Amino acid sequence: MKRRVFIRSLGRGLISFFGAALLGYPVLKFVSFRREAARPVVFHPEETAQRINYKAEVYLVKCENDFQAISARCTHLGCTVAFHEGKKEFHCPCHGSIFDENGNRLSGPAKKSLPLLAVKREKNRDLVVTIDV
Repeated sequence: MKRRVFIRSLGRGLISFFGAALLGYPVLKFVSFRREAARPVVFHPEETAQRINYKAEVYLVKCENDFQAISARCTHLGCTVAFHEGKKEFHCPCHGSIFDENGNRLSGPAKKSLPLLAVKREKNRDLVVTIDV
């Protein structure tokens, strides 16, 4: 075998290998797709006395007659936002995104508001918010 033929064959083989790996990864990821389980976060009645409560990446905000659950994960890169009572705003410590007390985006690199989560009231007056893990 001549050197030129060997090098050409080696080059084609490497391109084929990396091309298959590049295209195969998304396919394998899709085939082995497993939905992550959701988990409930329970707020007991004694925990809902304050206007804003935080537990397990969820802010429970007391509205006029009901409660609203807001995800504590910033929509920019997933950092946990902190609530500043004086300003009544959520601030992301990673890149400075700011959201109002209803989770609406005010400024920063985040393009979306904080997601609202469904709140379910149990018979024993517990409030249950289900979050994706």
